[in-house]
Amino acid sequence: MRVLEIHCSSFSYEVKRGTPVSEEPRTEDLKDVLVCFTCFEKKDEDRSDELVGKFAESIKVCAAFRAIAPLMESWTKDEKIKPPFDPTELAISIENTSLKLL
Repeated sequence: MRVLEIHCSSFSYEVKRGTPVSEEPRTEDLKDVLVCFTCFEKKDEDRSDELVGKFAESIKVCAAFRAIAPLMESWTKDEKIKPPFDPTELAISIENTSLKLL
């Protein structure tokens, strides 16, 4: 399974025509979203449920990181406040944890 996750300040898409298993035609504009492009590979066919579960867990990690990012940013700008951890090291640790899930 390959995943490309992009945090976007804005993202829009257009569904031009519906199919029997997809949504009806529409256009949507979204703000401050995590866009995930996914692709299952041949070798993943027997593990799809497992991989989707791990991917969902990695999305939760990304959401938690996004929620605390403004606080971490303020810590790096204010020299009077010493965070209980290094924000850069925490970000790398969260990213590595997320990658290990997949």
